[in-house]
Amino acid sequence: MQEMYVRVKSFQDVRSLSVIASKEDFYIGITDGHRRVNAKSLMGIFTLSMDRPLVLQLDCSEEIGEAFRVKVGRFLID
Repeated sequence: MQEMYVRVKSFQDVRSLSVIASKEDFYIGITDGHRRVNAKSLMGIFTLSMDRPLVLQLDCSEEIGEAFRVKVGRFLID
């Protein structure tokens, strides 16, 4: 399982992240540290606390994970 930290600040960010995740054929979870939901679920993401970084959890190969990292680059936190 690969992990990457992201920050979403608006409805548009949540929608964009969910759309990007929905196009992938592997599981992508997102957690705020207390709850974990499917990142492909727009409503699920809104149940998370967005006042701190979120963690994307990808169930895929490292190569596919790196390609996904590029797609969500604007949300990534170093």
